[in-house]
Amino acid sequence: MKSEIQTTERQLAVEMDKSEKLRDLLNQDEELLKQLDEDRKRVREQKIRRKRQMDDAKK
Repeated sequence: MKSEIQTTERQLAVEMDKSEKLRDLLNQDEELLKQLDEDRKRVREQKIRRKRQMDDAKK
């Protein structure tokens, strides 16, 4: 019985470690997505600025 409990505790520890690693990876992915969104926004704003400059230059 004690052996079964120890085995189960070890399995639980392994699963908790996997879960923690997956959570860390998820957090990294979320941070990368946030950075990507910020980059897209910055590029969109630069594009709008350049278009305005081109339009102003044509006037």
